[in-house]
Amino acid sequence: MSEQRILHIDGLTGFDPARHARALVARVERDKGERGWRLHSYEPETGRATLVHRPHVDTVEHTGADRKLVRLDPSTRSSEIPRKAAGFESIYPGYHVTGIDVDTGVATLSRLDETTVRARDALAVALSVRPWDIGICPVDGGGYDIAVPVSYVPSKHDARLAEAVETAIGEPGWWISIDSKTNRGRIRPGEIPSFPKVVPYPAPPGRALTVAEQMRLPLGVTLACGPSASRPLSLDLTDSAGVLIQGTAGSGKSVTVNALIVGAIERGWHIGIGDVPHKEVDFTWCKPYVRDGWYGAASKEATLAVAEDVYNLRDERKRLLERHRVTKWNDLPDQARPAPVLLVIDELQGLYLLEPVPKKIPEGHPDYDELVGGPTARNIRTEKLKLTVRKIAAELRFVGVRLLLATQQAQGNTGIDQSVRMLFPNRILLGARTNEAARRHAFSDPKSAVTVPESVASDSSMAKGVGVAEVEGEGSTVFKSYFATPGDYARRLAEQGRPMTSRPEPELAAEAGR
Repeated sequence: MSEQRILHIDGLTGFDPARHARALVARVERDKGERGWRLHSYEPETGRATLVHRPHVDTVEHTGADRKLVRLDPSTRSSEIPRKAAGFESIYPGYHVTGIDVDTGVATLSRLDETTVRARDALAVALSVRPWDIGICPVDGGGYDIAVPVSYVPSKHDARLAEAVETAIGEPGWWISIDSKTNRGRIRPGEIPSFPKVVPYPAPPGRALTVAEQMRLPLGVTLACGPSASRPLSLDLTDSAGVLIQGTAGSGKSVTVNALIVGAIERGWHIGIGDVPHKEVDFTWCKPYVRDGWYGAASKEATLAVAEDVYNLRDERKRLLERHRVTKWNDLPDQARPAPVLLVIDELQGLYLLEPVPKKIPEGHPDYDELVGGPTARNIRTEKLKLTVRKIAAELRFVGVRLLLATQQAQGNTGIDQSVRMLFPNRILLGARTNEAARRHAFSDPKSAVTVPESVASDSSMAKGVGVAEVEGEGSTVFKSYFATPGDYARRLAEQGRPMTSRPEPELAAEAGR
C-alpha cells in the first residue's frame, strides 16, 4: 500500500463540497499529474480544504447507507477536531459526526434527522460536552434512548438535563432517566406532574402491626413524575433519632405534623407535645391522647418539664434492655417492649429564643435575675431545654424515643445549628417555592435534593401541603401531605376508642399556674 500524502488548499471562498469537490480534485490531479486524490475535509471557518492521496484505499469506508467511517488527518490536533467535524459534515450532507477516535484516527458519521440533531445538541449543552459524545437513537412512540459520557454527574447535571428535555427537546411533562452505573438513559413523553388538591388521610391499621410497621408513620403521597407513579410515602423511624420539619407560615407544616401525630397514636405510640403558648391551640385536638403529664404546649416551662420527663425514661428502659440482654428497644420481646415515644416540639425557633437583657439593668436586680440570674430564670430554662432536646436526640434512640422537631427556620442563629441537624437523617422542607438558604439549612445534601416542579408550584390549590422530603430509605422526593382537619382527627380517634389521659399537663406547669 502506498503511503498516504496530504495536501492543504487555503483561501477557498464560497466553496460547497457537494457541488465543487469533483472540480477541485480534478484540478489537483491535473496539476500533480497523478490520480488517486480525494477530498478529505473542508473547514468553512478557515476556507481550508484537505485532500489526501491514497491510490488504492479511499479515505471513506462505506459501512452502509446510514453510516460512514472517515479517516482523520494524522496531523490533526485535539483543538482542531471541532473544525474537522464541521468539515466532514459539510462534505456529507445529512450525515453528522457521532464518534471520534483520535487513537485510531477514525471519525464516525451517521445519518441523523434534524430533530434528533437538535435533541443531541441540547443534551450536549446541558452536559458541557461535544455533540458526538452523546449517543442518541429515536424510539417508536416518541423520545430517545441515549448514552452519556462518564463525566455525567447526577447532582451536577440532572436539573439542567430536565430543563433541556422540557424546553428544547420536548415539552413540559417529558422526562429523562439515566442509570449512573451504565450511563445509559431514556427520554420519553409524559404527563405534566401534578397532585390532587387534597390527599385524604388513609384508613387506620386494621390489624396488629409488626415492629417495623409500627415505626412507619404515614406522611403523604409522592409526585408522579416520569417513569415513577405516585405512591404512598411513609416516614420510617426504625433507626433514626426522628425528623426535622421546616416550613414557614402557610406552607403546610401544621398539616404534616398533625398527620404524623395521628399516625403515631393509631400505632400505639406514647405522645408528648411542646410548643410556644400562643400556638397551643394547634394541638388541643390531640391533648386528650398524650401520655399523662406530657402536654407541654401551654408554656416554655411546661415544654421543658415534658422534655425532661421524656429524657428520664432512659435509665428505666436501659435497665429493661439489660434484663433481656439486648442492646436496643427494637430487639425486646413483644410482651416486654414498651410503647415507642414521639416527642413533638413545634415552633422550636420560638422556644429556643433567648430574651435580651436590657443594658441598664444591673446584676442582682430582680428583673435581671428573672432573665439570667438563677436556675429558674427564663434564659436558663431556655438553655436547659436546648440541652435536653439535644440529649434526647443523641442518647435515646436505642430505647425507642424519637423526636419530631418543627420550626420555621433551622439555622445556627435560631439555636438549631449544624450539630443538631446532623442528628436527624430525616428532613422535610414544606413549601412549593423555597429559597436556597432554606434548602441549605433543611437538607443534608441540598445540591442533590429535588425541587417542586413549576407546574405544581404555580397552582395555589395544588401546592398546599407540598414539600420535599429527604427521608431514610427514600432519598429526596417531592410529596404532598395527607390532610384532615384537627376536628376530623379528634373524631376519628374518639371513634376508635383510643386511650385518653385524665392529667395531660405536667406538674411543673400546674404549679406555675397557681
